[in-house]
Amino acid sequence: TRGDEIDKDAKDSKIVLEAAVNVYKEFQSAYPMHKKYKEIINNLTKYKIALGKIRKQTDTFPLRFVDATSDQCP
Repeated sequence: TRGDEIDKDAKDSKIVLEAAVNVYKEFQSAYPMHKKYKEIINNLTKYKIALGKIRKQTDTFPLRFVDATSDQCP
C-alpha cells in the first residue's frame, strides 16, 4: 500500500542520512590527520634536501685517515 511505501522510504532515508553523517564524521577525523601527514612529508623532503647538501660538502673529505694522530691526509 501507499502507506507502506512511505514508511519504507522514510526508513531508507534515515539509513542513508545516518550513513552520510557517519561519512562526514569520518572525514572530520581523517582530514586533520591528512593535513599533518602532508606537513610531515614536506618536512621530511626538506630534511632530505638538507642532508643532500651536507653530503655534497662532505664528499670532498677523504674517506680514510691514515692515522688519527696524523695531521696529514692521504
